[in-house]
Amino acid sequence: QPIPPLDPHTPCVLALDGAESNDTFASVLVSAWGEGYAARYSRPYVPSPGQALDFDEIEIDLRELGQKHAITELTYDPMLLGQLIRRLQQPARLARKATPDHFISYPAFPAPCVPFPQGQQRLEADKGLYDLITQRRYAHAGDPALREHVANANKKIGSDGRSLRIVKREYAKKIDSLVCLSMATARAVIVLTTSAGWSPDALKALGSRRSV
Repeated sequence: QPIPPLDPHTPCVLALDGAESNDTFASVLVSAWGEGYAARYSRPYVPSPGQALDFDEIEIDLRELGQKHAITELTYDPMLLGQLIRRLQQPARLARKATPDHFISYPAFPAPCVPFPQGQQRLEADKGLYDLITQRRYAHAGDPALREHVANANKKIGSDGRSLRIVKREYAKKIDSLVCLSMATARAVIVLTTSAGWSPDALKALGSRRSV
């Protein structure tokens, strides 16, 4: 079943994985879809060699996403994004570099911003995403950048044989969009349970089911 474009009314979760000059800044939107979830939007920001990312432009993009879609929560890796998140939580008047004299007033970001620790919580999220995918409970529209980041990834099984972490196949490969997908999905299981028809323990339950 084809996935339609994300409309302004479908609840979704936005996840951010930050970077500055040596990695990719990624943003992903996830919504409920049938008995599972779907990746509805993915955008990686890739820095030019030797140059830092333009966080002012990224901030405008994120504020416009917040106005365009029904984002229930923004979740993020707190390591590099504290300053950006604080800015998003305040109203701002901003202009793009292409139109420096055209300022637009933006309200504060319309959803709560929730940090996503990259320790045990990430391990659980990565395992949950893997279970959803292997059980064919995940959909996507074939976004090429997201597909590339998925292809660049491998899984590292924990010593207990049950925990799992998404890792790069090679050091230079980018997987940031897939990391965002993991974070957004884990939070979507919690905050979008009503529309998805799932309980908050859905990810744990998935782990005990057979793959299809």
